[in-house]
Amino acid sequence: MAGVRILVAEYTPDSDKQGMTIRKSLERLGAVVTVARNGQAAVEHALAEEDSDAPFALVFMNLDLPVLDGRAATRTLRKRGFTGPVIALTASASEAEEEECLRAGFDDYMTAPATADALDRATRRHVRPPPRKSGVIPCVLVSEYSDDEEMMEIIGPYVQNLPERAAAIRGAFDDGDLPLVKRLAHQLKGSAGSYGFPSITAAASAIDRAVLAGDNPDKLKKRVEELTRLVSMARASVPPPSIRSEVNPVEPRGQKAGRAVGDA
Repeated sequence: MAGVRILVAEYTPDSDKQGMTIRKSLERLGAVVTVARNGQAAVEHALAEEDSDAPFALVFMNLDLPVLDGRAATRTLRKRGFTGPVIALTASASEAEEEECLRAGFDDYMTAPATADALDRATRRHVRPPPRKSGVIPCVLVSEYSDDEEMMEIIGPYVQNLPERAAAIRGAFDDGDLPLVKRLAHQLKGSAGSYGFPSITAAASAIDRAVLAGDNPDKLKKRVEELTRLVSMARASVPPPSIRSEVNPVEPRGQKAGRAVGDA
């Protein structure tokens, strides 16, 4: 997370303490943090830096902000073309709250006060690595857990199934079945991050949000195509089982009590 620019829009009766807690937690993780004390200031900060060489990679937005509340601020950002990830900070955690946040244009939401670990996980889930300076676009998308041999035994089968899941989303879109598009995207959003693919989580979240917001078909189609592209890159990172077994043979063994990772 070193050098990642993050905007925190936070205000509570003891906002100085709360804002500083979030700021210090993120800075300890290596982020460069700017704090906005109200929704209007958050909108101005985010848009002012959007076309700079180092725009904000992520925005944490409290729902209860003065001048312009978090939902209104996020709607304003989306209407004015801001495409970066925005995470809601809310005192409550419920399915209804999540639906409302997605409808307002948020990518995700988390309860406040947030722990350093929760902030770290949220940031890694939504912040994409910067493009390579050479301008070469990577042709593969590798899991964040690629150096963990035990995890890779689980990730391999998951990645092999990703194209089928992306095709199901595309098929539902082509059929005009938006409720199914949303449900499948929501499921993929929940699982991809657990397997070390935060960019796929972000792409699936964008589809989920677009359906809720009633975006036009062309815009939704572009989001589906972006998800398909990322899935193809992830699939290219894992060779077929026969090749994997030749490169890195694994001795037969009994059922392993490994890390359990499942779809959300």
